[in-house]
Formats: sequence, structure tokens, C-alpha cells
Amino acid sequence: MRRRSRSGLAGIALLVVVAACANETTPLPDAAVRADAGPSSRDGGTNRDGGDDADAGVVDSGALRDGGAIDAGARDSGLRDAGDHDAGFDRDAGDRDGGPPDAGTIDAGTRDGGVRDGGPSCNDGVRNADEIWVDCGGWCNNVCPPCPGTGNLLRNGDFEAVPSGATGQGLLPSEWVALSGSPDTYSNDGSYGLLPEAFGNFTGVVAYDGLRFVGAWNSAQEDFAQTLTSTLTAGVRYRVEAVLHPATRPDLSNPGGYDVGLAADTARNASHFIGRLADTSTPAWDARAFEFIAPANASALEVFFLEPDGAASTYPGLDALSLVQTTSCAP
Repeated sequence: MRRRSRSGLAGIALLVVVAACANETTPLPDAAVRADAGPSSRDGGTNRDGGDDADAGVVDSGALRDGGAIDAGARDSGLRDAGDHDAGFDRDAGDRDGGPPDAGTIDAGTRDGGVRDGGPSCNDGVRNADEIWVDCGGWCNNVCPPCPGTGNLLRNGDFEAVPSGATGQGLLPSEWVALSGSPDTYSNDGSYGLLPEAFGNFTGVVAYDGLRFVGAWNSAQEDFAQTLTSTLTAGVRYRVEAVLHPATRPDLSNPGGYDVGLAADTARNASHFIGRLADTSTPAWDARAFEFIAPANASALEVFFLEPDGAASTYPGLDALSLVQTTSCAP
């Protein structure tokens, strides 16, 4: 038998190595793999390659290693194909898909007209999200109505009922008492208290509703109050509402409002201020309101009182006063 030289064997080995390398770098036909014809492949429709075969930075169902395709189960651009945990919102190609939020998600906490996608709404009959009460307040951006059946917790809040036909200064409607000074009642027809034109205080002004309204001067600390029929409940939310009108007399027409509080008695022991009906300065009746949570000792505070207040001498008219409960309504 003829022996080959060592140099001949080395040459043959070199040819085998070259052929093997050529085989590894040459793509093998794969009936299951096609060049992408756009943004589609076996990755569930999320392809960031813009039509190229292999998705940027990921193993694509069309990429081969040693003649074998690594296919299903590849992670593509942040989305797990086949069995992904996408319920919530798609992160297609690392971005939101340009469509509406997927069912069950909340649009980044935004308010969208009272409806959260697949979640709480302002008409679902349930107190949820940050609503103050059922379908009102908080993100619903509306005012909670009074608890059903409660109405105004103040008696004669419109000041229409009067104890007599007396006229003059320092008179108040029924259910109301002066705590200091001499607050006044004004009647459109002068039937009780004063005419609005008296002393030029409210010339041309008529009551917001009905015949009468009340006015009080801060410089004389003309405070007034009523004893509640029943005390408020600690921890429950209430709202005070009223309309205010500035005096028309130049020295009294400065912006003014009313500080509002609760007290144990008409001597104002254990006083607790609950809020303020903000200043009014426009020559018209202005609506004012605030909400508060009854304090822990509310059961001992049976007097509801008002104090006129302003940076300068002021004499604001007051009408349509109410105190209503807005949370913890009985079922």
C-alpha cells in the first residue's frame, strides 16, 4: 500500500475544514422560514424590524443557528409571544399601540369625563375611586347632593319666616338670635326689619329668593346664630351654602364674607370654626359654599353661628343659607 506524505494529509484536512466552514455560513433552506414581507413573522405581530428578516436585537423566527431555527417563545421587542402577560396595555415595539387603552386599564390615572376604562365611573351607583360619596365629588368633579330625606339642617335658612310685623334695626327672622351687635333683616316690601334702601345700605337690591335677607357689619361684630334641632355626627361630611351680596353704600361695600362655626352654647364656649363663606365684591348675589367634616366633639356643639369678616369695613347681605349632610347617608 502506498503511503501518503504528511504534507498531503494536511492538505486534505485543510480542504475539509474550509468546506465545513463554508457550510456553517451558508443559509440552509427552511420551508418554515420566509424573509419578512413587512411587520409580520411568528412573533405575534409585534415586529420592530420594519420589513427586515431579523428583529432588531432579538432572535427572530427567521434567524438560523447551525441550520436550525430558534422559533416560538422568542422575546420580541418587550412583548412575550404566545402566552405573554399583556393584559393591561400592549407595549408593541416598546411603545403604546396608538389605539384605545386595553380593557381593564386606567388611563394613567387621568380623568376622562367621569368614566375610567373598564373600571369605576361616575354613574355606576357605587362609591369608589376617590369619590366623596356615591358617584359624586373627587374625580367625578361634581357636587354631592344632600343625603336623601335630610334636606336643610337649618331652620328658616331663607329668612322668610318672621316673628312679627316689627320694623327697624336689629331685628332677625324667626329661629335666629344675635350673639353680639345688632344684625339686621331687610324685606323687599319693608314688612319686617328694614327696606333695602334704608341708610343707602342695599339700594336697588332685592332678596335672592322671596322677600327677605340678612345683613351684618364686621366692624361692630354683628354675629348671629341658631341652636340646631339635632347636633351633627362626628366624622361625617357636611356642606354649607349661601348667596352673598355686598352693600351698596360706599363705606360698607368692601369685599366681605362670613366665618362659620359650631359652639357648645350661645356664649360660644368650645367654639370650633368649620369654614368660610368667601368674600363677595361683585354687585350681585354670588353663590358661596364649603364642605367640612364634623369634629370629634360634634355631639356637644349645638349652636351654629356666623361672623361677618373682611379686610376692611364690610356689611355683606346673606340669603339662601343651608347646611346639608353629604356623606354617610342612611341606606
